Amino acid sequence: MLILQQWKERSETPLSVQAMILDSSPGIPTLSRTVAAMAVSLPKNPILRFLGVMTLRVLYLFFILAYELSRRVDWVRRMRAFLNDPAYLDTTGRRLYIFSQEDPMVDWRDVVSHAEDAKSKGYESEMEIFKGSGHCSHMLLDGQKYWALVKQTWEAA
Repeated sequence: MLILQQWKERSETPLSVQAMILDSSPGIPTLSRTVAAMAVSLPKNPILRFLGVMTLRVLYLFFILAYELSRRVDWVRRMRAFLNDPAYLDTTGRRLYIFSQEDPMVDWRDVVSHAEDAKSKGYESEMEIFKGSGHCSHMLLDGQKYWALVKQTWEAA
């Protein structure tokens, strides 16, 4: 987001990107998915994990309250908007959205809605769903398919 802002400020043109691959993103922050993302680094000990999850839930609520009181949009939603704003990122490049319905951190419907919004704004966007993979683990599930998609996207660009 900062790169896009700085580019626009200095060049007065949107950044031109030949190809972009969005792996398990962008999502929309929710309590359960944000806590799931942050809980990955918590200890496996059930008591410590429980305390950590409860702390994360409280912190998330404080952040939401702070954003609401300041009337600011959180950085995840801002990034989603920047990625589909032709004023900051031109529409000439290709996009590939890779995601899974089993992702505990990013809801697949959020990725689909972003890809559809991108298409409606003139971005050439393709989507590929992986069955059974978690967050950013599609390559581990089916590396041949994953790298074939990456290669296809770059070559088409």
